[in-house]
Amino acid sequence: MWGEPVANNTPYYQEFYWGEAIDKAAVIDTGRTVTVPAGTFTDTVTSHEWNPLEGGGKELVHHARGVGVIQKTDSDDPEGGERLVEYFVPGT
Repeated sequence: MWGEPVANNTPYYQEFYWGEAIDKAAVIDTGRTVTVPAGTFTDTVTSHEWNPLEGGGKELVHHARGVGVIQKTDSDDPEGGERLVEYFVPGT
């Protein structure tokens, strides 16, 4: 992910190994408030993530500064997915 993410929907590679892994993402929103079982996070970065080799759906992924991924939902199953339940920040 970019150091200063901007919601411009421009794809970038997360991982690239031709024929094996071509993971891509695009930042689609910033500043959203997202609530998951672990808490409420403000100023998140939201991206679409996909792998063209897997032929299809995109994941909608919410990231929180200093924590990482807090929620993932698949475009084929928006009610399912993963949500952060708890986390620990060292030194706090």
